[in-house]
Amino acid sequence: MPSELDTLLRSGAQQVADATVPVPPHLIRARGDQRQRRQMAASTILAVTVIAAGAVAVAAGPAQPGRPGPRFGLAQSSLGLVAPAAYAPGVPNPVSFTISNPGRARQVTVLLDLGRPRYEVQRKAVVLRQDTGTRSWLLVPVVRGRSGWLASYKVGSRTGATVQNLLVVPAVPAAFTTPPAEMLQVSILSGGRVLGRQQAPPARLAPLAGGWRPPYSPPVARGQPGYRLLTLHNPASVGYRLKLFLRVFLCPDSVGTCSHPPGGVQIQWLDGPTWRRLGPAAYARPGDGQLLRTVPLRAHGTLVLRIRLIAGGSAPPSTGELYLSAQPDRASFPGPTLRYPRTSSEFGSLITTA
Repeated sequence: MPSELDTLLRSGAQQVADATVPVPPHLIRARGDQRQRRQMAASTILAVTVIAAGAVAVAAGPAQPGRPGPRFGLAQSSLGLVAPAAYAPGVPNPVSFTISNPGRARQVTVLLDLGRPRYEVQRKAVVLRQDTGTRSWLLVPVVRGRSGWLASYKVGSRTGATVQNLLVVPAVPAAFTTPPAEMLQVSILSGGRVLGRQQAPPARLAPLAGGWRPPYSPPVARGQPGYRLLTLHNPASVGYRLKLFLRVFLCPDSVGTCSHPPGGVQIQWLDGPTWRRLGPAAYARPGDGQLLRTVPLRAHGTLVLRIRLIAGGSAPPSTGELYLSAQPDRASFPGPTLRYPRTSSEFGSLITTA
């Protein structure tokens, strides 16, 4: 902001220059008056501009004639940005900030800078804002500018504090790679001037983590049960509802494909205190599998799924896999489900019967 800074410096110098008028000799009557004149001649100016929610002091030199006076009537705004330390992919992650406006009420522009696209994007980020009157969630267009992905909207900033609530769905990478940390910067603009600006610390994408136990399951003998346990962990800073689908591929070693385990093999999952048998949807191809349940998953929370395989007395030796697909419940998010990408985390495990 060089032009704004130059204007402040010039205006401050003029005000001090106007106040520093040499005292005529005939008015000097005492040493005290001489000391006062020297102090006034040595006056300095100080321009203070508020940027990035903090005061940055800009030191100026001695007052010089010919400069306009400073204009301190323009109110500045500050921000208090709260953003996730880790974003959940495919999920609306909450972001909030407070505009503290010490001046008169005005309309300001909120500019969100989501950073440069540092990886190939299959689907760009989604940004929603909560209307302060209706409390409904409104879609904010995201466009690609010179600095990267940008979103902006106008809002009334009253005197005092104005709280803004946002939801940010990260961009979906085109390839299955670990993308770099997500960037978010919020700026408040009025008449082309930056009233406040703050950047959140870089935040990584945090998909579900999980694993089966035991890692390598021994073959299940005829007439015996075998147990598998899957633990899911949410490393993100937001909780959300999760849909759990289970698919099974278990066929005799002599058969290439099959629709259902032969020989009286049963695969069950533990629903509270009850073991429930999988239905035909778990073995259908193609498809997501059988929907077991939709469960809330809190931020940094953990879920445990228990599976039991019972090999019937006539079960032939078989080899196959269990696949657990964990998908965010898009129907529980604000607005149409098409706003949100369809994402899932897959966790597979080998199963065999002897």
